[in-house]
Amino acid sequence: MMVFSQTDSLQPASRINSPSVPEFVNQPFYLDKIYGRLVKLERPRVHTGINFKGQFVEVDSSKSFVRVGKADTTRFIVRVSAGTDPRDLFELIAFTIKNGKRRCQVTGTKGLALQDKYVYKKIDYELRKAGEGVYILLVNSLPPGEYYFASHDGAFAFGID
Repeated sequence: MMVFSQTDSLQPASRINSPSVPEFVNQPFYLDKIYGRLVKLERPRVHTGINFKGQFVEVDSSKSFVRVGKADTTRFIVRVSAGTDPRDLFELIAFTIKNGKRRCQVTGTKGLALQDKYVYKKIDYELRKAGEGVYILLVNSLPPGEYYFASHDGAFAFGID
């Protein structure tokens, strides 16, 4: 079964969660306010590598299958353990597209040595508490592109058309 919406491209029904609060902790969902549903973000397999610019992370496709409509404010929702600030768990980062792959340069180099300094730009988001351990993540004015929430548990990816 496929689900159609005006703001998203086709999404498999298994990717959509109908309750208004995520069932699992530490997994951000896109909050589709028009249809009152949660959309599970892509969990791509992320590879790491090193090039002359430093260390990078990469996904073997150029586009996420989770598409989000462009809006002034894009909303996500996440459940975390009580007392946990989601900003300590998730960084929102833009991918660049290179050779048909999504990539993010993580660290830089100085001469021939890798630096510990992170070179990617985090995208700020606002938090609104929606319940005990439940937060709405509000991101203003994201341009079309490919994005992901980076966490210790991997990547949660989506794209904006």
